[in-house]
Amino acid sequence: MLINYDLLRTLLAIGGSPTFAQAATKLQLTPSAVSHQVRALEAQLGFAVFERVGRASRLTVEGQQLLELLREHFLPIEEALAGIRDEQRTVQGAVSLAGPMPFARTWLRPRIVRLMRSYPELVLNVRFGVPSALTLGLLEGSLDFAILSEAPISPLLAYEKLFVETFVAVCSPEYWAGSPPAHTAKQLAEERYIVFSDALPMHGLWWRAKFGKAPLPTKVVCRIANIDEMLYLVEQGLGIAVLPNYAVAAGLEAGRLVPVGATPARATGLEAPQNPLHLVWRRARAESARLKVVRSGLLAAK
Repeated sequence: MLINYDLLRTLLAIGGSPTFAQAATKLQLTPSAVSHQVRALEAQLGFAVFERVGRASRLTVEGQQLLELLREHFLPIEEALAGIRDEQRTVQGAVSLAGPMPFARTWLRPRIVRLMRSYPELVLNVRFGVPSALTLGLLEGSLDFAILSEAPISPLLAYEKLFVETFVAVCSPEYWAGSPPAHTAKQLAEERYIVFSDALPMHGLWWRAKFGKAPLPTKVVCRIANIDEMLYLVEQGLGIAVLPNYAVAAGLEAGRLVPVGATPARATGLEAPQNPLHLVWRRARAESARLKVVRSGLLAAK
């Protein structure tokens, strides 16, 4: 049975007023409009709500039962819905987000500061993890947002490009120790390298884009699967590393790092390798005010 909720509200107003006229005033309607709504409600219910007693009207037994049910259940539901609507319009409550540590930490820092200063009732739950765990968290509902290096294939997830990382070879100014910096593939093949792993995930992409099929350098002096630790060792002058642009930007600006192989080699015709990062969220998640401002804040320029 489909019942017009406005008609139920009319019955509540009549039940709380001595006369139809006073109920009409409360509802900002005319008495005739209230009478019309009562007849419409009775038509939808299939039973009479009021009965005539002389020139007056009173609730039927069924009407009184319905009114008591509405007072017990309808009003609390109305109040709960009003609270939910207020929550949807108010930036308060918890939002969970996660991403890979090196990028997420760098990218999130200024944005978290801005969000927390702008919305003091917002609670941010931030964690770091691998893409597979983050995707599962989104699908299970334990995460509101995640930063992923690959666009999701699940139709349950929506995403927007957040950042495009490129790879930069760097060393400390002291690394060259007064000797001329190396630029060519032959020169760079003799240098010392700090790499993420034997697979050379960043180093290999950068080298192939720059030097094509020239043999990869073999003088690896450290394998360490942590971008922050690679960066620290490079700044200590212990070797060259290929790292994401966001990880080395501050060091390059401050002069703690210098680019390696800065003169581009165009013989390969290849573009510098790029890796887009995405902000991902679950499509079915209700669009509350807090989710909207967090998404906007994360996608905003620094």
